[in-house]
Amino acid sequence: MRATRRPSTIVGKANAGKPDKRPLGIPVICDRVVQMACKLVIEPIFEQTEIVDCDIRGFFENVDHNILLKLVRRRISDPRVLMLISGWLQVARDYMRGPASINELREMLEGLGISLPITENTSILGETVDVGNRISPNRFVALPMEGADCDMDGSPTGLTFRRYERMAAGGAGIIWLEACAVAHGGRSKANAFFLQKSNLAMYKELVDRMRNAASQDIICILQLTHSGRYSKPGGEPKPVMVRHCPELDEAENLPDDYPLATDRFLDELVNSYVEAAVLAQQAGFDGVDVKACHGYLVSSLLGAHERKGKYGGSYEHRTRFLKDVITAIHKQCPSLLVTVRLNIFDGMRYPYGFGVSNTNPEVPDLEEPIRLVKQLGAMNVALLGVSMGYPRFDPHFGRPSATGQTEHPLVGIKRFCDLTGQVQAAIPGIPVVNAALAWVEAAFPQVAAGLVESRATQLIGQGRNGIAYPDSVRDILETNTFSRNACCVACSGCSRLLRDGKHVGCIVRDKSVYNA
Repeated sequence: MRATRRPSTIVGKANAGKPDKRPLGIPVICDRVVQMACKLVIEPIFEQTEIVDCDIRGFFENVDHNILLKLVRRRISDPRVLMLISGWLQVARDYMRGPASINELREMLEGLGISLPITENTSILGETVDVGNRISPNRFVALPMEGADCDMDGSPTGLTFRRYERMAAGGAGIIWLEACAVAHGGRSKANAFFLQKSNLAMYKELVDRMRNAASQDIICILQLTHSGRYSKPGGEPKPVMVRHCPELDEAENLPDDYPLATDRFLDELVNSYVEAAVLAQQAGFDGVDVKACHGYLVSSLLGAHERKGKYGGSYEHRTRFLKDVITAIHKQCPSLLVTVRLNIFDGMRYPYGFGVSNTNPEVPDLEEPIRLVKQLGAMNVALLGVSMGYPRFDPHFGRPSATGQTEHPLVGIKRFCDLTGQVQAAIPGIPVVNAALAWVEAAFPQVAAGLVESRATQLIGQGRNGIAYPDSVRDILETNTFSRNACCVACSGCSRLLRDGKHVGCIVRDKSVYNA
């Protein structure tokens, strides 16, 4: 039995003659099967000593779930069973809010039988970090989050300037700007970033305004990408495929014989990355990121086990394009930082995933990712951002959510932190960026500091929380505070805006500008 099943969401059932609605779960067949399997495990354990049969209105909606799970753990240690029970307890709520305090987080972790490093001393987060030939003034990184608010030619607009000026003023030492296509055909949407000679002045203004808004010498990195199978340059899908994957092809309604991009196309695309890097340097960026995550073109190549030719099949062939791009950028722009945001675990079944077990797609196998990051370090990559999963297919791997139906958010956070720690241990001389901490809410500073203190990472990234609570870094470093009333609630509202083709921001904390 695996613990990946989350129960169906409850619905409100009208009570006769009463204005309120009674929360009622409507289990599907899969729910019934899993419930019975769990019952067969726990019933003999507890009924040895006690049998209780009672019906208390609202009991499971109101009982302290952390205490209840702690009592259950006295007799049950199997994390799979504990995960299922936790899911059933939580489903009565609209979504699982993160902890309101450090003590509540500790109780949650104890109830789940897992741990995270936590420290009350958050001063370590204010330390400087060497990043290639630059120095970050602190350990915080504003991670790339697509805003979908550019003009049709890819130029930043007023909303774009607003987002990034707020991030810069908020205190993060590194501003890692969102995906910028290296070619028109590689844009993920019609209003995505697209730096060209014709709008170079607009991007230079964006960098200048970020630096003016910041109270310190920040590092600005532009993420370079080709969207591959997710390309929608004019708003309509025009996939550029480098490999097939049955699950992903079906989700995108792509036929089995959809043509793949040729090796010659990829050879020429290397030059497009170099040209974009040159423009980024002219605009004033300190570095560029060769995006290799979330199933976009470079990420897809890493998992292209069945592709023929020089860019598929063997490990050396699958990693060739990424390495060629990095080498070419270094040659053309020797003073420009080159960074990589890398999927170290796709969660896609073999032979379609990178960093996964050959027998179970939910089990990471970091042999190849560790091999790759060591090679990237030898190639003078200045910074490595870790990510996981395909957001369109398995978002819980990369952004543990309050609304997920797959696993408890803390289980996803634990996985992310543990795997990131393995990567950082493999390349101790290169700063690695941890992420996926939004759901811990009030405990964010202490968990972030604990991860740095335990050497599980050198830098702390904020994506969703960076747009919800842009002043969070300044609050943590200047006043040692972190407002739960201002932070991200991991509701995935920003992701829904992106999926629905709207401008992206926080629908909870910035609802006067953004709405669902």
